[in-house]
This record gives sequence, C-alpha cells and structure tokens, in this order.
Amino acid sequence: HDEVDSYVHVDLGVGYSHDGGNVRIEGFVNNLTDEAHGTQATVDGGTQEFAFNPPRTYGLRMRVSF
Repeated sequence: HDEVDSYVHVDLGVGYSHDGGNVRIEGFVNNLTDEAHGTQATVDGGTQEFAFNPPRTYGLRMRVSF
C-alpha cells in the first residue's frame, strides 16, 4: 500500500498586449517550487511504475497577429 504526501503545484504567468492588440508578450514559470510529485502510477504483475511531473521550466512567449 503506497501513500502520496500532499504537495503544492504552482504555475505562474504574466502577459502584456500592445495597445493595437496584435502583439502579446508573456512570461511563465511552471512548477515554481520545483517539487517532484507522482502524476501517474501503474501496477503490473507486482511491478510498480511511476511517472513524475516535469521540473521547473520558465520562458517567454511572443504572439503576433496579422
């Protein structure tokens, strides 16, 4: 019997749209706390397999509409 400890998963994002509305810039951070937690578990014939969330990722996005 396995138990999963509680955890907090935080994703943040902020964006700015130009007055004309055709350009948008966004910054983001996914998994801000960089905490690993199981997202999926499979039990098959006595074998347990776990999938974990991705590590902290961050970046910028730019969107241009024509």
